[in-house]
Amino acid sequence: MSRAWRTAVLEGAGALLWWDLGTGRQGADVWDEARAAGWLGVAGDELLVPARQAALDAWRAAWWPASRIADLPPLDPRVLAARRALALAALDGVTDDDEAVPRVLRELAGLTTRLGALDGRLGEQVRELAADHGVDLETPDPFPAEEPAAPRTQTGAAPRQEEYALAAGASGPAGTALLEGADPVDPGAVPQGVADPLGDVTWRVDLVRGVDLTLAVTVPAAPVVGEPPHVPLRAVAGDVVVPLRRAGDAWSGTVPAPPELLAARPRYRLEVPGLTPVPDVDPHRLVEIAREVGP
Repeated sequence: MSRAWRTAVLEGAGALLWWDLGTGRQGADVWDEARAAGWLGVAGDELLVPARQAALDAWRAAWWPASRIADLPPLDPRVLAARRALALAALDGVTDDDEAVPRVLRELAGLTTRLGALDGRLGEQVRELAADHGVDLETPDPFPAEEPAAPRTQTGAAPRQEEYALAAGASGPAGTALLEGADPVDPGAVPQGVADPLGDVTWRVDLVRGVDLTLAVTVPAAPVVGEPPHVPLRAVAGDVVVPLRRAGDAWSGTVPAPPELLAARPRYRLEVPGLTPVPDVDPHRLVEIAREVGP
């Protein structure tokens, strides 16, 4: 199978269907032939169409590279969740997960609580499906997943209180720039919808009041539908950590800078505590794939 960031997948009973969105290749990885034979060998369009739809919408939820720089708008997470629920409902007998549809519906309930109910035919269809499964779309999931559709998971401790305090001082006093630079955002290091995948981690070291060194970091934020996600984002270079907070279209943060930073010429990367980065994600190819696949 190809790299995770460009692959849409659907796990069925005994087998995994996959579509490489970068090359157009597709296939199945079978680990239990007996279980997979019940559906994989006879799967026609009536199964493959909703299977691909569910896989693509899961990929969009995890990897869609919404970007102001690339002029690629964000997708409505309610639409993605509704389409995924309907597609999974059409795959009765394909997956072993009896809770797949109700779980996505509860996820959708949380989204509609924040963003409002879906209108039109899609809204009608998913409300009928929710009624069939006994899910109230007006009530959010009491046990929401941290990253419902993403193949990247978060664990670990929350940032310390003093980190928030430092991030709140992001617009620190102006000074004399002694050193500055920019490093590209790694979209594999942050959840979808956080940082603009084609942006830069821009940083500068200032001399303030003639004696103090401060390090300021700014990162363009990804556009989102509704309220932006609450993520403990930070910029890291060696032992230097800059907690960032989002305000408008950018993340920013300022911390005292150690004197040795002037000679280090560091390279800054973004980090979310507990999130395992996916290596070698090509942001430009990711944008190309998104344009080819469509919303």
